Amino acid sequence: MSQRWATKSDAELLTYLSSLQLAIDYKFEDEDLLVEAVTHPSASNEHPDRFSTNNQRLEFLGDAVLDMSIASELFSMFPDHREGDLTKWRTNLVRGKTLAMIARSIELGSYLILGAGEEKSSGNDKDSNLSDAFEALIGAVFLDSGIEAVNKMTERLFHHEFAKLFSPDSKNPKGDLQELAASLGHRPKYALVEESGPEHALEYRVSVALCIETKVGWKQITAEGQGSSKRAAEAEAAAVALPELVTLVTDLVDCKCI
Repeated sequence: MSQRWATKSDAELLTYLSSLQLAIDYKFEDEDLLVEAVTHPSASNEHPDRFSTNNQRLEFLGDAVLDMSIASELFSMFPDHREGDLTKWRTNLVRGKTLAMIARSIELGSYLILGAGEEKSSGNDKDSNLSDAFEALIGAVFLDSGIEAVNKMTERLFHHEFAKLFSPDSKNPKGDLQELAASLGHRPKYALVEESGPEHALEYRVSVALCIETKVGWKQITAEGQGSSKRAAEAEAAAVALPELVTLVTDLVDCKCI
């Protein structure tokens, strides 16, 4: 968004920003917070009468709130992982490069209010400006509605990144499948398909099915596994289904279908 907004009315500005609210699936009660979140310091420096505040304070708040929201999500998703793993993942998820990437996924740069110099230097596509504005947006949502609204927003916008944490070579595929599915509000269902072989060497074939509700309908994943016990067969079925679910989540986030 160029500095042309220095001469436009608040109503015109908010009309333009309404599409950003659609992109993040959140409607502000106090829309002044939204304007503040997308106002770069260069704009308030050049046009102090029009933009009396900028997004630096909201960025400060959003940085802390985002840390807490991501930490809480990781804590719930990975109950069996140690503190060191959770800390490493949180650090990667909230680093500037990741936040800039997520900001681009909602086209946040096109809504930034910049000063003339910053605009000429392509300030709407700088990683630092995008990550700062994203943190400011998180801070604005927190002030507007509280931490639950932030958690819903981060769960949706970070799904792609959360899914990457589930390795196809997982040592606990059944647990990881359960956790990733639970983050989407669903639960895998296992069923015994066949029991075969002599009594002393039974073989079990088990299926797992998972349905994910999306904005474009239901998506289903099914897989089978075999083993000398039901538990082993379930683990093999989960190991087959897990990478499929990770791929599905990635594709759905890319097309904004969840």
